[in-house]
Amino acid sequence: MKARVLNNPSKVADFWDWLTHRPQGYVACDIETGSNPGGHELDIFKPGFHVRMMQFGDADGGWAVPFQEWRGLVKGAFDWISESRTQHVWHNGFGYDAQALRQEGIIIDPTCMQDTQIWAGLTGFAGESRALKTLARRERGDFGINTSIGADRLHTGMKNAGWTWTD
Repeated sequence: MKARVLNNPSKVADFWDWLTHRPQGYVACDIETGSNPGGHELDIFKPGFHVRMMQFGDADGGWAVPFQEWRGLVKGAFDWISESRTQHVWHNGFGYDAQALRQEGIIIDPTCMQDTQIWAGLTGFAGESRALKTLARRERGDFGINTSIGADRLHTGMKNAGWTWTD
């Protein structure tokens, strides 16, 4: 699995080639948000809110794209996803991520959007946690266990260091 960060213009062509040649026929998407000091990290309608990272991926790897530096490229990526009718998969995409991107001026085409949080509610988990790592642990055995180990370590490290998601 190869994870890359788009941190200079020389990588734009590699990102675009990866995005536009999807052997899987889908792209998984996620955002990370932030706030200015005194702002509100998760409340999209409060001053200081911003999308700080856009992530695109598939089963083989993906790209982390610093949103504020590459806003035009992210918009172009979603324009291409819409025009090509590429399936894009999110977790809570309808409920949060698409709304956060709308606040940043990017409109996501919902017609090819899949939301795993909604699917989890429709497939028997409506009364249980639909958090992504909880679902992975419950549904995918070893894969989910490995996924949650990283999340558990991250949360412990953040707590011990006094960090928040803004850090």
